[in-house]
Amino acid sequence: MTNIDQIIDYSAYRAGRYVPGLAAVSAMGSELYADPLRPGQKIAASTEWPAIPLTHQSLEPSAPKLDPYTQDGVYEIVWSIPMRLWVAKAPIDQIRRLLLPYYIGYLAAFGPDTRLGGLCQKSRIAGFAIANAPNGDWAWLQIMLSVTEVIDFE
Repeated sequence: MTNIDQIIDYSAYRAGRYVPGLAAVSAMGSELYADPLRPGQKIAASTEWPAIPLTHQSLEPSAPKLDPYTQDGVYEIVWSIPMRLWVAKAPIDQIRRLLLPYYIGYLAAFGPDTRLGGLCQKSRIAGFAIANAPNGDWAWLQIMLSVTEVIDFE
């Protein structure tokens, strides 16, 4: 079956370990991975809103794209996992300046491990976007992580 739960938590682990300047990470909360920013604890489950600025969240993806990989029940599944780096709401030009170093930070964190610890066939940062949350005092840098798994359903 799919490793998507592990992949989501591993992405939070990887961000916390390799993206400089993060204050906290959260994801599915499967308790499979140690939290690199809170020694002795596991990665926590994400909540709707972060508790502190510079919190990384790895969130559940929407429906994946499916393609037959072979003719005997093997499929290629492509997930788009949204990851968010939360900051305090501010004018968009200030948010852009604040988040600028994190583009390279995320690329450097995820570029060397395209198989995400062997959990998938390939992964890549597929894009970035900046947005103010519609409610609350938050804004975020959204990082889309494209992950490909090959699953045999037979």
